[in-house]
Amino acid sequence: MRSSKTPFKIALCVTAVFSVALAVWRSIILKKYYDPYSQAFDRMAKVPNTVIIILFFAFAAALIAFAVIYRKTSILSHHPSSGFFPVGASALMGIAFVSSSLVAVIWYGKELFSDAGKQNTVFKISAAAAVVLGLICAVYFFLGAAQKANLAKARKYLSVALPLWGVAFAFMSYFDHDFIYSDINRHFANIAAIATLLLLLAETRSYTEYKPNTSGFASALAAIVACTVYTVPTLIFTAFGQMSATAITPFEMTEVAVVVYATSVAIQFIGATGEEQKAI
Repeated sequence: MRSSKTPFKIALCVTAVFSVALAVWRSIILKKYYDPYSQAFDRMAKVPNTVIIILFFAFAAALIAFAVIYRKTSILSHHPSSGFFPVGASALMGIAFVSSSLVAVIWYGKELFSDAGKQNTVFKISAAAAVVLGLICAVYFFLGAAQKANLAKARKYLSVALPLWGVAFAFMSYFDHDFIYSDINRHFANIAAIATLLLLLAETRSYTEYKPNTSGFASALAAIVACTVYTVPTLIFTAFGQMSATAITPFEMTEVAVVVYATSVAIQFIGATGEEQKAI
């Protein structure tokens, strides 16, 4: 029985619209209710921010249902397809990982790697791990952008660093002392970090053992939504001085590249699904 790739196209389009809409909504909430001096929201922001969180979980539930209903195996290769966008997305990820590691060491080294910083031990250890693993991840994505089949074995071993970086980043997000535990921004940050981890885990899983399937496609869509809604408005407001840059900011900047790469992964999955249908 042949299955259509139309549902996957619709899912990607809905995800794009949903992501942009929520990012704009969150930007309005930040502009209207967020105090850059106290670094806190007005009480009036509780309801709209809670609605966004609820929509996040509703979208996650829809993705799980989608992955179950349209469960299938793709023949997607383990390196970016030829073309500017997939190769560029892989290169962008490499640049993002290198930049995050270097900026973290150069700009926030004292806070991250000495007793002078206010961050806790778990955060500092996670940051140190993320710096080292980030450089390995960069090599993985640069090799992917190189489009060389003989580099596949090297990428297979390097891919193990991807979820490890994701775990370190998730720990940093959760234990970040620059956010109070009740700050809704912390919840958004944690969701984006977990979505990034799932995308990187799916990348490693597909490379080391299994062909990418619908769960990998769903993780890409989750990363697009979570990172677009949290990271893009946050970085824009930080650039204009409405939010403070902190020790985790260099690592969060990587999530911009994650959005681009996740979009590339989703598009490649749809294309591979089409190729699979031709082969049936």
